[in-house]
Amino acid sequence: MSSNAPTAIDETGPSESISPAAWRALAVGAAGFVLVGFNGTATNIAFGDIAASFPDDPETTVGFVSSGYLVGTAAFLPLAGRIADRQGRRKIFLLGVVLFGLTGLISAVAPNVWVLIAARFVQSIGGALVIPASLSMALPLFPVSRRSSAVATWAAAGPISAAIAPTVSAAVLQVSDWRWLYFASAPIAAVVVVAALRHVDEVTPDTPSGRLDILGAALGTAGIGLAVFGVGKGKDWGWSSSLAITCFAVAAACIVGFLV
Repeated sequence: MSSNAPTAIDETGPSESISPAAWRALAVGAAGFVLVGFNGTATNIAFGDIAASFPDDPETTVGFVSSGYLVGTAAFLPLAGRIADRQGRRKIFLLGVVLFGLTGLISAVAPNVWVLIAARFVQSIGGALVIPASLSMALPLFPVSRRSSAVATWAAAGPISAAIAPTVSAAVLQVSDWRWLYFASAPIAAVVVVAALRHVDEVTPDTPSGRLDILGAALGTAGIGLAVFGVGKGKDWGWSSSLAITCFAVAAACIVGFLV
């Protein structure tokens, strides 16, 4: 008997090919992402050695070497992505990597904990510039149907940096001290910069829409930073001291200003 059932038609077309330029751009971006992630994790691994290098400073102060970096990165990320879209993604990626490498050198030779904290905070700005641009400079080179693969590949760089950082950091600390973990950021950043200049083309910036809220970004960053600073130093100052109260009051005012 003949069947009148309709024959299934395969509507799946051939997958769109990805250009070598797209993979190169993604590889360079992922390398920048790994550099930023490795540095943050390595600092946590080496915290005991860092604290031992500054015995005259309380551990709550030395803690800002890590917490200040995290706060700076989180606070600047939204603004960094917006700037990259407006000014050029490769340009902002390069700026972030250069800033990250230079502040790594400053961190490596920091004569006291406050110079180290300041260098790490500025380094967090470089990291914030790198992270969104590392993906956005490569993503437009991928066909729309393959962009999910690009995002997944890029996202895998985060766990990779977290996985290798403890082993590498422990090995470095066995033969040297924590300063070499920061010093290593400079030559690695230089390699990433050269690779970006050679293998990544600039993505045309998006047409700006709306204004760039610099004041709001500054207030939000200051509010978060002062709140974390107050929490970190409150025990030393005394929670009811004028310094602690002033710090939290200014932080609250900045956050309200940011919301407005």
